[in-house]
Amino acid sequence: MIFDNSRISARQMQALLILWIFSTALIALPSLSGGLYAMLAGGVIIVAECGLISFAVKRMGMLMRKISAVLAGVSMIFYTGMNIRLLCSAVVLYLLPDTPSRITAAVFVIAAVYAAFLGIQTIGRAGEIIFVIAAVNAVIAAVLCLFDEGREIVGAVGQGQCCVSNGLQSAFLFGGGQALFVLLPRTDGEKIGSKAVSAAVIAVLAAALFAWIALVKFGAADTAARAFPALNIMDTVSLEFIFGDKQDVFMLRLWILAVFSAVGLGIFAFGNIFGENGAYSAVGGAMAFAMSFVPKTAEEALWLIYMAGAICLVLFGALLPLIGILFRKAGGEK
Repeated sequence: MIFDNSRISARQMQALLILWIFSTALIALPSLSGGLYAMLAGGVIIVAECGLISFAVKRMGMLMRKISAVLAGVSMIFYTGMNIRLLCSAVVLYLLPDTPSRITAAVFVIAAVYAAFLGIQTIGRAGEIIFVIAAVNAVIAAVLCLFDEGREIVGAVGQGQCCVSNGLQSAFLFGGGQALFVLLPRTDGEKIGSKAVSAAVIAVLAAALFAWIALVKFGAADTAARAFPALNIMDTVSLEFIFGDKQDVFMLRLWILAVFSAVGLGIFAFGNIFGENGAYSAVGGAMAFAMSFVPKTAEEALWLIYMAGAICLVLFGALLPLIGILFRKAGGEK
């Protein structure tokens, strides 16, 4: 099926949502060290948020949709900046220790701005391709890690804290469902709400799996001491004959692909606040670049993601959907 450049397919929407949530959660989630049950409880909260947003969006009037999209764009550019900050820190740590972060950020943002400039369909198609590549890498990494330490990982399922507060804290560290306020009004197809929810389920399960593998492999103390524990889970896999001494690059490649898709979507969402013209993507790119230097360290970026997650869960997961449903205007579905 051929879509005009202002529309995407349901499958593209799903790919973009999965990459959006996964890109943040893969790095942020292990920092809490709350245990598997807490992470899954947080995932349930995020899935419920996506379900409520999907239910609300199609019932909102045009004005409420616009307000929600504007607020979502502001939120998404913040997450975009934090992801760029984390990306720059990882690149310096694993790949290019002598390259200034500003250079890495600028190159990454320019590429993402170009994708956003070409429109939402280009972002959707790119996300679809990136998702396939990232999914293959994720499956390989998961299988290798489970094969390497499968008994320990499975046997530790019952460990960790299991309470409402830790589940709520875990929910703050996922990327959140605010992207649906931007994606759903541009998505063609049937049952897009249920497809969005299924995509959220895939994203949270994948992120929780890798975070749990990191916690079991390294322990809570070592995980907390590492800058990017989820990127280190290939450390103990004995495949030097394939990866050499750069086994971390395998997970880093997976994450960079997800981040690129998320950054392009975030830049588009923010630029769309000012109008449909793709040239406004340059404004989003400039804002993302600036936001990436608000935190001085990766740890500070993670703390800001946690704080933003709490605000976004209340705003996008409760207030906006409920207001949109209760005070819907003409233009929304019954």
